[in-house]
Amino acid sequence: MDFSTLKNHSGHYITPLFEEKIEDVVWSVELTWQGTSQRVFLYILLEFQSAVDRTMPIRLQPHLRYYLVDEGRYTDADLGLRQTPLSGVFSVENAGESWESLQRAVDRVVAIIQTGPDKERIDRIITRWLKRHLHRLGAEVNLNRLESLVEDKDMLAENLGNLVKKERLEGRQEGRLEEARDMVRTQLTFKFGEVPEWVEARLAQADHEQLKGWMRDVLFANSLEEMMKR
Repeated sequence: MDFSTLKNHSGHYITPLFEEKIEDVVWSVELTWQGTSQRVFLYILLEFQSAVDRTMPIRLQPHLRYYLVDEGRYTDADLGLRQTPLSGVFSVENAGESWESLQRAVDRVVAIIQTGPDKERIDRIITRWLKRHLHRLGAEVNLNRLESLVEDKDMLAENLGNLVKKERLEGRQEGRLEEARDMVRTQLTFKFGEVPEWVEARLAQADHEQLKGWMRDVLFANSLEEMMKR
């Protein structure tokens, strides 16, 4: 192969996404074999799957070979050994909807971009993708101001940091609510026996003030129905 003849061809065969299109990949190169030269083409079909599709081998023609990249199988340790923009994207997607793990993943992908040889182009592409990802997650971040992960990293870190604080606060509040539910459930079980499903449903929907009220009421109530009228 004469790699000086390597040429990238347009592969715009899929609908637009962001300001660009997801592309299939088409390359050609001059190949000389036993005195005969010809241009050969390498066509890589990209299909992005949102879930595992075990029928994929059936959908492909039998004589084609394919390489499956299952990002969900990569652990944080695995991805940490691969300092590439794609491994950074996998880290963000594997972070799920935990703002704290997402913050760590975003910090990692920013560090990878900063040390890469094609920083400006990769920064532009991943910034577009991340804005879409954050929007899907419902992140309360001013996405209109986010133009560059590298240039706007402090602004993004501050916003994600606020989400982490909110997440921790909500976690502590939910923990206190669960403790209160357990207390009421224990009191009810001790006084009335096994708690029925309709009472469990009321407990799950109750706020802290209502649970505190039930803690008092259970001392004087003669039945679950009487107590749960509040």
